[in-house]
Amino acid sequence: MHGPVQGWQVGVKARHQDGLTGPKVAGTEVSVCYHDGAHWSPATTTPEGNGSYDVRAHRPADSRTDGYVSLRVRAWDDRGNEVTQEVRRAFATN
Repeated sequence: MHGPVQGWQVGVKARHQDGLTGPKVAGTEVSVCYHDGAHWSPATTTPEGNGSYDVRAHRPADSRTDGYVSLRVRAWDDRGNEVTQEVRRAFATN
């Protein structure tokens, strides 16, 4: 994860549990929040292959945040199954 003044970057990977097989991961969406889940905004998500994604988002001024980045990731497969996971205060903004 990187934290330059303009924004940040993190990698995410959607996959099945170890030992299980299933349909191919078809896509993912990542949202970010700087206020403990109060207001979510979409992040830029770029596929890297094999269920891995590069995620980038704008970093607001520290005075406009609670000091942390919360992440919400939604992933789905080619059969319409989906999962959403939310991590509050995933990492600090500074």
